[in-house]
Amino acid sequence: MPSRIRVVTDSTCDIPDSLARRYEITVVPMQLSWGAETYLDKLGIGTDDALTRIRTGGVFPVVDAPDVDDFSRTYRLLRESCDGVISVHLSSKLSDAVTNAGIAREAFGPIGQGGPFPVAVVDSLSV
Repeated sequence: MPSRIRVVTDSTCDIPDSLARRYEITVVPMQLSWGAETYLDKLGIGTDDALTRIRTGGVFPVVDAPDVDDFSRTYRLLRESCDGVISVHLSSKLSDAVTNAGIAREAFGPIGQGGPFPVAVVDSLSV
């Protein structure tokens, strides 16, 4: 039986939902904050709504990468349905997503609490 590898990315990738579903790509959302209001990108606020808010208010949100726990939960859930993960993220020069995904990956090494489960974290070096 061939191995089954899954792809994980963050919500800056802008992969259409139909393609993400078709290829079973897991998208972990960034957090967008305007002052005290915080939304999960593409879940709590859609791209069109976020762009409208930027255009009308003239204020860009603070964007925070998914945290280590977000990536750990994602990898743990995928472990049940695949043989490994390739996790591709927004450039490390623009976000902490690569760093947080890498820290989460450590729990799935041979001696980590997640047990042996291969997770490769890739810095896209792009937007």
